[in-house]
Amino acid sequence: EGMSDGAARFGAPWSQGVTLLTAGCALLLLALPVVFHFTLPVEPGSRVLIQSLPLALLIGVALFSIQGYEVSDKELWIIRPLWATRVELAELESAVAEPGVIGWRTLRVVGSGGLFGFIGWFYNTRFGRFRAWVTDPGRTVVLSVGKRTFVVSPDNPARFVQALPKVGGAGRGSPVRG
Repeated sequence: EGMSDGAARFGAPWSQGVTLLTAGCALLLLALPVVFHFTLPVEPGSRVLIQSLPLALLIGVALFSIQGYEVSDKELWIIRPLWATRVELAELESAVAEPGVIGWRTLRVVGSGGLFGFIGWFYNTRFGRFRAWVTDPGRTVVLSVGKRTFVVSPDNPARFVQALPKVGGAGRGSPVRG
């Protein structure tokens, strides 16, 4: 089993904020080894390890970045650089395009808070705890699947909601809010 050739594919464009934050953090993380080289009073063997940590962090977070999404009649795939994360949609209860779900009142529980996107587990009072794979907070779609909530940010939220499987005859909720 895997991603289907008949799946609807969606891009995961970066918002201006994600782009600026990622560029700024990348520059900082790439500059740190140079700063460490001239400022850390450590043994040469330890220096290499300490200097490599910022680059390892940058690469590690980049591996979790979102490249796009694929929707079939049974599942959602979150496409990453080296693998894809699968979300079963059998218990899909609703899907609503609702911009701005991730904002100032959203707490990051664990994950990336803007470096390459908002990726991980988050909490806010409106949706409770949810898992996010978001590259543009202005294009968010909220999926209620069983007792879990997922948030994604496809390039075309309305078309994404329409591509999802029907929800037990009850419809998908209103396709676009915002």
